[in-house]
Amino acid sequence: MSAARFLERLLDGAEVVWVPMGDERVGTFTRGGGLQKKDFVESGVGCIHYGQIYTHYGTYTRTTKSYVSKEFSRKARMASPGDVVIATTSENDEDVCKAVAWLGDEKIAVSSDACFYSHKLNAKFVSYFFQTEQFQKQKAPYITGAKVRRVNADNLAKILIPIPCPDDPERSLAIQGEIVRILDSFTELTAELTAELTARKKQYNHYRDQLLTFDEDEVEWKTLGEAFNLFAGGDKPKDAFSDVETEEFNVPVLSNGIGEKSQYGWTSTAKIKEPSLTVSARGTIGWTSYRDRPIFPIIRLLVLTPKGGINLRYAYHYMKTIEGNYKVPDSGIPQLTKPMIERTLFPLPFPDDPKKSLEEQARIVEILDKFDTLTTSISEGLPREIELREKQYAYYRDQLLSFPKSKDMAAP
Repeated sequence: MSAARFLERLLDGAEVVWVPMGDERVGTFTRGGGLQKKDFVESGVGCIHYGQIYTHYGTYTRTTKSYVSKEFSRKARMASPGDVVIATTSENDEDVCKAVAWLGDEKIAVSSDACFYSHKLNAKFVSYFFQTEQFQKQKAPYITGAKVRRVNADNLAKILIPIPCPDDPERSLAIQGEIVRILDSFTELTAELTAELTARKKQYNHYRDQLLTFDEDEVEWKTLGEAFNLFAGGDKPKDAFSDVETEEFNVPVLSNGIGEKSQYGWTSTAKIKEPSLTVSARGTIGWTSYRDRPIFPIIRLLVLTPKGGINLRYAYHYMKTIEGNYKVPDSGIPQLTKPMIERTLFPLPFPDDPKKSLEEQARIVEILDKFDTLTTSISEGLPREIELREKQYAYYRDQLLSFPKSKDMAAP
């Protein structure tokens, strides 16, 4: 059954009104207090700092990551069980107003740059609503600030939220609860898949470290400068450049970054035509990616191509073990340079027998590639499964919370 059809059956002709969230019959917003990270203690009264809403919490939580002393809590702004805590400050428009429903048993302190919403609704229903496209569209006109983006509590109070059966609180909460139950099933499945992915990554790292740890007499250690041709990226193409891939511009222009964040654009001629490894020189320094197509590297990126006798996938897996081990200067902008990476050591098994060396490299690759596909592939494996479930969840969330706008409760 489609989400729209299910919602129609769930409502069964019931009226839905869109109400200002600050309507006194629905809820009130309270600004957080002066809680700072320096106020955290090992144990005590729970608290939520606005930054943690982005980095630690999901749609709801029953426990807090941090605590303040009982003495501090007496002067803090305290959210009650069932309140929804909202981060009102962010570096971008998408994240500002990220919300988490507090479902714990005690009151908790809330920091400034956040507020909490006390209401008569299902707390998770409210928190899910904050994730919808409808909410995102409504908050957009109220965002202020240049580098730091903000939405204040007074403007949040103006945003409309859908209330089914407003004149029958018991039925209204039942409908909200059923919608929450469905959305919870999607988020729980995604959480299970994410936990499975984390476990598989640990398993991959374990086998990778086991397979790529050698006794001194098993390998010959060469520098990367001896084993590879090294190139430093240059300027981007001036004329033959496109922001999107076309039939003519089909060579990726790459800089530093992880995954799609390394994609700068497209050009028509490759600087590196053979399969290669790229290493980020800035940002996530040392991040290694395997490239099986021609590329055009630009600044902040180093490129390695093997000189011979090296399975490139073997090299890729080894380079992943040393991503965070590069020593870069503390002064100035941290940067990995070509001379630095040239001195890095690289192990070759059975150095006196090239055939046996490649066979051993291939054996290691066969094992590690299976884990790598499972944990990183965007076309198969767990990341793809998680991506599909997240899209499915977003679809049902927006459908189930996109009630028809028939009238406003505040209207006469």
